[in-house]
Amino acid sequence: MNSQQARQRVAETFPRAFDKVKFFEFTRNLLNKFDESKAQAWNATYIKDAFKQHVARFERLGTYWAVF
Repeated sequence: MNSQQARQRVAETFPRAFDKVKFFEFTRNLLNKFDESKAQAWNATYIKDAFKQHVARFERLGTYWAVF
């Protein structure tokens, strides 16, 4: 992805309401070693009490390990 494509992707993804498909696409293109095999979703049981009023469920789309 060149720099113009990256700018366009950011402009398509972040200024708008959250869209899981667009965010997932953005993440896949941004991170070279994105591991989708670790995707998982959790329900309200695992949400901390401080957030339960605002969050019904949450998801992990995958994991990323940066090696320096």
